[in-house]
Amino acid sequence: EYLLDNTHMAKVELVPSSTYAQETEEKEKQTLAMLSKSLTDEQYESLVEESMALIVLQSTDDSPEDVAAIPTLTLDELEPKETEYDSSLLENAWKTGVTVLTHEVESSSGIAYVDFGMDMSTVSFQDIPLIPFLAELMTQTGTASMTDAEFNRLVGMHTGGVYVQDSVVPVRSTNRNDSEGFVASSESYMSTKLFLRGKVTAGKVTKLFDIYNELLNNANLDNQDKAVSLLKETIAGLRSDVQGSGHHYAKLRIGARYSVNGFIAEQMNGVSNIQIMSEILMTAENDWPVLLDRLENMRRAIVGGRREGMVLNLTGDKNVLTSIKSAVITFLTTQLPPEDSSVEELQDFSASEHPWVGPALNGMKESAPLIDEAIVIQSQVSYVGKGGNLYLPGDKVPGSAAVVSGFLQTGYLWETVRVKNGAYGAFASLSRDSGTFTMLSYRDPSNIGKTLDAFDGTALDLMAESVTTLSQNDGAAVANSVIGAIGEMDGSALSPDDVGWLSLTRWLRNESPKVRQQWRQEMLDTKLEDFVTFSEQLSVFDSPSVAVVTHQSAVEKAAGINWKIISLP
Repeated sequence: EYLLDNTHMAKVELVPSSTYAQETEEKEKQTLAMLSKSLTDEQYESLVEESMALIVLQSTDDSPEDVAAIPTLTLDELEPKETEYDSSLLENAWKTGVTVLTHEVESSSGIAYVDFGMDMSTVSFQDIPLIPFLAELMTQTGTASMTDAEFNRLVGMHTGGVYVQDSVVPVRSTNRNDSEGFVASSESYMSTKLFLRGKVTAGKVTKLFDIYNELLNNANLDNQDKAVSLLKETIAGLRSDVQGSGHHYAKLRIGARYSVNGFIAEQMNGVSNIQIMSEILMTAENDWPVLLDRLENMRRAIVGGRREGMVLNLTGDKNVLTSIKSAVITFLTTQLPPEDSSVEELQDFSASEHPWVGPALNGMKESAPLIDEAIVIQSQVSYVGKGGNLYLPGDKVPGSAAVVSGFLQTGYLWETVRVKNGAYGAFASLSRDSGTFTMLSYRDPSNIGKTLDAFDGTALDLMAESVTTLSQNDGAAVANSVIGAIGEMDGSALSPDDVGWLSLTRWLRNESPKVRQQWRQEMLDTKLEDFVTFSEQLSVFDSPSVAVVTHQSAVEKAAGINWKIISLP
């Protein structure tokens, strides 16, 4: 009775300090000043000598003998063929208009992985930032016949989990020949879908489809208290994530300036989303019917969309896929919501421009211009990013570029930004879709200008490496770079769920096995000349720009940069 009937509550509010970073920095200065005064001349000289010795050690390469002692693979030991997975495609399955993708794995331990996707292209562009929130809300507010607690109990009782996930990926144009490989594009073609995702033992797949039926036909979004609570949690989670993963948000800001797909990703998942969700929270609290109407319109546009834009993705072993077939047919033929007769025929998004592209290009001009930005947070470290178009639209992006990018990350950037400047990490990222190349630092205590100087020295250092390290020992350094890049791409063995999702994504992107194999072969065939070419392209980087996540005092110390300051709400 003391627990169930307890009417008391405790409310704890944590308020961040807006001057924490400055106060901490001032304390450190005072501590260092006191320490400096306490040192004798001999102690001071000893510290200087140790610091100089550390700099020399950090700048000295390992000896060839030490490097040769490290066990390594050879190029001949690498798998030459790209891994492909068994998949079957059934269009207009059982005359429903829905496409069914099936991925048979060797063993799924009796579990079926079921993803049901719906086209989102008819959602208004202005509502794109709301999509992740709608996805979460759909499983948190119950249905017309069940409360949220009853719905969640049903999911937990019969399945291994059900959630909603958005998918926005660039699509390879049908005008591209496979022999062209990957080509940087303006990304006018894209696939935009919202997926119901779940896993269940084969014997309970009917229960899973019943749950999908409830979400599709009877979702109840009209729960203001839950919506406000979720919005607060979302905003708090994003703000916290910026503190710990600022490099990710800096990369999103940079990517938003150079491609449509990058701009949409930033609107849905970046700093812009924090700002937009803060405004949405005010609407949810003060004008709930207006927000509810937007959410319902979005849901109707997605759920009532054309059947040919829907896809059912099934993954499991042979016995599982055979045993769930009848339930699949029942779901597709009797449980799908009716089509909205007013919706026009679905476009082929591998051959025609997606309706979000035009508004996105206008949005990029207004809210993602090519200017340097500083996202100011309360932190003692910075996350520094610089990037731009290494390949312009229409340029071929060779697989060798991925090898060189990896070499820079584990070589020059690691040694300069991580080891010498003291950052916790350094990254180089290449997009084979848009052709953008980005350099990033992680939890960087160094002066922002110093890190940017390191980024600016990348091309010159790579050229120097091309006539020294990379050209020595019969190209051993080049071979090791290829081995590392292939290992990074292949990763570890995938779970059945991951196999199904990867295969689905490849299909959505309209990628052929031939294109992927060509990319892999280009990586395997990387030569010294490819490093030189990359260096030359990097030296004439097209319109690079900067994004940093940092504290106010670091911005003030970064002299000579005309920052646009972004403060989180």
